[in-house]
Amino acid sequence: MLPEELKEKLTGLKEKNRELALLLKIEVKKLRLTELEKETANPELWANQARAKVVMQEKKLLEKELKLWEELSSGTEDLLTLSEMAEEKELNELADEYSGLAKKAEEL
Repeated sequence: MLPEELKEKLTGLKEKNRELALLLKIEVKKLRLTELEKETANPELWANQARAKVVMQEKKLLEKELKLWEELSSGTEDLLTLSEMAEEKELNELADEYSGLAKKAEEL
């Protein structure tokens, strides 16, 4: 893959990340996760096991989704930076990394 092609694809992936953030309501989910973390810190939650289970399931789901999102977002930024500094040999490795990030984007 040529350096220009890789940079173009990474720029496209970065734009797709922005669109996904809006579509998936990433900021809303981050706020909700913060609320859930506060709730799990409250000892009164654990008195109601059914409620605690629901809260923990939602928290776990949000953590998983946000972790995947963060990996995609930071990975894209890192690859863009590296692609600007890389030599031809390194570009092949970056192209492989791009493929992995593109797959993560599809998972979201």
